[in-house]
Amino acid sequence: MSDARSNLPRNRDSMKWGVHAPDVLPLWVADLDLAPPDFVKEGLHRLIDGDDLGYTNIPPDFRKSVASWYQRRHHAHVTEEMVVALPGVVPGIYAFFLALGERGKNFLTHTPVYPYFLNGGRTAAMACVQVPLKCDDRLYAIDFDAMEKAATPDTRALLLCNPHNPSGRNFGLEELSRVLEFAKRRNLMVCSDEIWADWLLDGKPFIPFFELGDEAARRTVVLGAATKTFNIPGLTAAWAIIPNAELREKFRQTILGLLPSANYLGLRATTWVQEQGEAWFDSARRLVIENRRFAEGFIADRFPQVAVTRSEATYLMWLDFRETPFAKQPAGELLRRARVALSEGALFGAGGEGFARINLGTSRETLADALERIAKALHGA
Repeated sequence: MSDARSNLPRNRDSMKWGVHAPDVLPLWVADLDLAPPDFVKEGLHRLIDGDDLGYTNIPPDFRKSVASWYQRRHHAHVTEEMVVALPGVVPGIYAFFLALGERGKNFLTHTPVYPYFLNGGRTAAMACVQVPLKCDDRLYAIDFDAMEKAATPDTRALLLCNPHNPSGRNFGLEELSRVLEFAKRRNLMVCSDEIWADWLLDGKPFIPFFELGDEAARRTVVLGAATKTFNIPGLTAAWAIIPNAELREKFRQTILGLLPSANYLGLRATTWVQEQGEAWFDSARRLVIENRRFAEGFIADRFPQVAVTRSEATYLMWLDFRETPFAKQPAGELLRRARVALSEGALFGAGGEGFARINLGTSRETLADALERIAKALHGA
């Protein structure tokens, strides 16, 4: 079956469903309530039934499938040699700072942002300098004046999230070109987490950072994975794309023996989904686009005091509760009053206070139930 299906049981033990009590609707952590493609499950069964659970050997077609996916979906020039297998994007962020950072210096990142970014330089003793995004008419954008003010002679790197979690921005050519100019002028290394690159919702193309030209390719590590695209985050496998051969070798030498190998089952699943999974993903994306439209209409009708950020990508929605009684800790209040688990905005750094993130990658029934609970909690406050 090629279509994504959302009628999954709730008695699962993965993080999303295993953290909260059974009466809580979990719309917090960013995975999907969709069954992964049938051919993935069938392939995993074949490997397990064949007792193929030894040490990881990078499948010869893994790098080929990643390069082909970028060429087909994003018209990007990626060669197999550029691809480095990883056990996850977050380990890739930490490895970037260890390999290419400088102890005692700092890096910039745009907030609110995925919480792991805020501690990304910890193992390399690099401080995080938060640069808040600006928001105009519910659409987030990079504040270049704030970037200039935040940068110091000790700034060595920029940690970019594009498409951006939690705002849903898909930064375009003009903004990315200005980021590159800034990085070149300040001589910064750039790590671009592009795990959401496939989740484009409005037809606007995605631009991998290394595609901006030779200067971008010289100083950039791009991180990605099929885990968000195909709902296989438990099969820990990801990649770095590093066009610069010297940087790539430094990165490889840093992770050697430090990071575990990417999971063999995850590497095989990544190859399968990138070769066979486009119909499944397009079905999943249609479901999320329909859920976004439904949620926007529901919120505008039932609790319009909550502002919805204009999202161009991801299956997340960033909600502004600052004009409600729950402004101080919206996710905490909704967990207590509505039994709905969202992600607390304050965890995403400067600019996240008073916000909460909701995951739209679920069934319409679950989403409608959650929004109805939120409406009742707000009206009863």
